[in-house]
Amino acid sequence: MLKQAVRLHGKAWPQVAGVVSNKSEEQCKLYFYRNKKKLGLNAIYLEYKKKKVCHYRKFILSLRV
Repeated sequence: MLKQAVRLHGKAWPQVAGVVSNKSEEQCKLYFYRNKKKLGLNAIYLEYKKKKVCHYRKFILSLRV
């Protein structure tokens, strides 16, 4: 469940905790940092970040036209 939440919201812990039932923001954050290498969470976050930057660039380019 945390993987899906990170894929959708990155490190926006309030939103991540909203997706992960019965866990607080702090619990989600601690779990992420303690298990990011073991579970590949860092790679998932980097995918999220890359996707977000790509959408932002498209938006900026659309403003220049």
